[in-house]
Amino acid sequence: MKDNFYIEIVNEIFDGYTRFDFQGQAVFLRHFNFKDQKILNDCFEKHKNIALKKGIQDEEDILKRLKKDGTWTDEDDLKLKELESYIDSLEKTKAKIVIPSQKASHQKIIDEEKMKLYNLRSEKHQLVGKTASEYANNRSNEDFLQNLLYKDKLLTVPFFRDEDFAELDGDELSALMNAYYKVTNKFNDSEIQKAVLQDCFSLYLAHCEKPWDLFGKAIIHLSVYQLKVLAYGRMFLNIFQNVDKIPDSIRKDPDALISFAESSRNKEKLSSKMKDNSATAVFGATKEDLDFFDPEAKPLSLKEILEKNGGQLNMEQMMEVMGQKV
Repeated sequence: MKDNFYIEIVNEIFDGYTRFDFQGQAVFLRHFNFKDQKILNDCFEKHKNIALKKGIQDEEDILKRLKKDGTWTDEDDLKLKELESYIDSLEKTKAKIVIPSQKASHQKIIDEEKMKLYNLRSEKHQLVGKTASEYANNRSNEDFLQNLLYKDKLLTVPFFRDEDFAELDGDELSALMNAYYKVTNKFNDSEIQKAVLQDCFSLYLAHCEKPWDLFGKAIIHLSVYQLKVLAYGRMFLNIFQNVDKIPDSIRKDPDALISFAESSRNKEKLSSKMKDNSATAVFGATKEDLDFFDPEAKPLSLKEILEKNGGQLNMEQMMEVMGQKV
């Protein structure tokens, strides 16, 4: 059951470790913290230097060669940057849209552009191939993993000595890395957001503003996952405390809840601009949009708006009728 999955996530985040089996033995994978980032960075630099000495080029040098033979061009790089910039501007525009149906339509455009960006990045990655940074990233993750594995729940006895870890064969190392990646995927941001909205966490939600009460230790000693629980817990607690009439159907849906909160914050401002002779007029709104803003609202056509404003609209008026903040 999905509920059990989130109970498991919450419990493991509280514990600060995830248990799995390796060669018939229990392994306790400590959840990493901010201080571990220094170890990972040091490992990365060490293996990058090794890769460069082996003749593995970094991406910058490979791209110079690809551009010299015309396989990848400056125009391709420019297209990548333009797509990234365009998507960023679309995201910012979406944040200003108040009417739900228009926000949903805008999201479809964003999704389409993101797919174009993904395809172009994939094409570039295939052309570039293996780089020194990629080699260093893979090897540093392997070295870093050794520091997270323990034999006991108290996380005091390392599972591997240096010499034992160095003697692991490819299959054994692959099995360990797969277990590690399975854990990191399990605790992605989306799943942690969903976990803090579950019934099993409801009694703890209010305590996300008091880290010591929740975890019994200073913030600097918390795992990254524990910090994310605090951050997302406070965010959703703020929404529940300050946003009215949240539908029960979305109270456990992070994306829908955030979108509803954003729309609600703009609702009062937009509604005050939509009154017309004691009736409400909303340009381009669907029935669902009208129900959200005002059950008595009526759609307003562009023709009616033009007639009302002498046949023309300035930019500020156009932004208003499109449901965007000005």
